[in-house]
Amino acid sequence: AALGSEYEDSSEWAKAEAMYRRGLVLDARHLGLNQKLANVLVEAGHYEAALRQAEVVLAMAPNDVERMMTMARAYGLLKREQEAMSWLRKAGAAGYRAQYRRSILLEEGVFDDWLSEDELQRLLPGRR
Repeated sequence: AALGSEYEDSSEWAKAEAMYRRGLVLDARHLGLNQKLANVLVEAGHYEAALRQAEVVLAMAPNDVERMMTMARAYGLLKREQEAMSWLRKAGAAGYRAQYRRSILLEEGVFDDWLSEDELQRLLPGRR
């Protein structure tokens, strides 16, 4: 996993993916490795594969708001707006509160072409 993180830090997505997959052969139920693989697949532009991996991660931690946000991000990158909105609503209703993440989500272009900052703020209100 450490080598996978090093590859990830240097944007070597294929190598990071290979390391995480190798780790998952040893422990397929490792939540952290599964999440890291989903993240790397997003960064590599493999959005369909990232969505499938995000579904695996969500099944492991169905009430975790970070996992809900992974689903929202994956659907957003696939421009599947209704599904992304559904997961954003679920994450917000489940207590997702991270104001700094709103700007990151908009900056990386996941939702910016169809979701305004005001709408995102209503869905993910930030810390109170």
